[in-house]
Amino acid sequence: MMRMFCVLFCFCFLLVGCGNEKTDKNVIEINEKILNKNFEFYSTEYKTTMMVTEYLELLEDTFQNDSSYYIHEYALFDLDFDGNNELIYHLGTGEDKYFGTVVFHAIGNTIYSYDFSWRGFGVLKTDGTVPYSLSGFDAGFRMLSFTKDGYTNKKSTYSESVMGDREIININYYVNNEQVTKEEFDNAYEKHNKIDDVKFEEVYLDKDSFK
Repeated sequence: MMRMFCVLFCFCFLLVGCGNEKTDKNVIEINEKILNKNFEFYSTEYKTTMMVTEYLELLEDTFQNDSSYYIHEYALFDLDFDGNNELIYHLGTGEDKYFGTVVFHAIGNTIYSYDFSWRGFGVLKTDGTVPYSLSGFDAGFRMLSFTKDGYTNKKSTYSESVMGDREIININYYVNNEQVTKEEFDNAYEKHNKIDDVKFEEVYLDKDSFK
């Protein structure tokens, strides 16, 4: 478990060091001083600065769940292909390992976090695309871009239902944000599904793990 902590928190501070040559050269020395300690970040969801322990406790307060929240998988991957990696946590609660995902992205010397529901962040692919679903007919996959205020869809391939008198009267299809036929959409989705998944490392970290 100690080794897992060391690896995990090295990742967190490598995020801050990206793009800073001086920090990169000294990152090993810096990490030796902060191993196994919480790291501070700004939550774009809750609009405040916090640490991981506080974040997991806040989830309990927000959703009033009798079970505690925990991290059960993590990966380091360049989601927006800007040359810097993001740290990605998959979150669970109780016996449910499909609560959601939080992504940590560094801008300057600050780490920002971005929250996704389980349906908002599916199986991440090695091309940076991630599936999402809003409803049965409103679904697709997208690439993400991050700012200090939140995330946006960099590229999206999705279907979108058109409602009329409380009924679906049509479904529109888009590939890379351009409207296409259903066949073209299905072909794009088939190619997406064949792309390799990003490998996540299993771990169990709850709020007590960071104290």
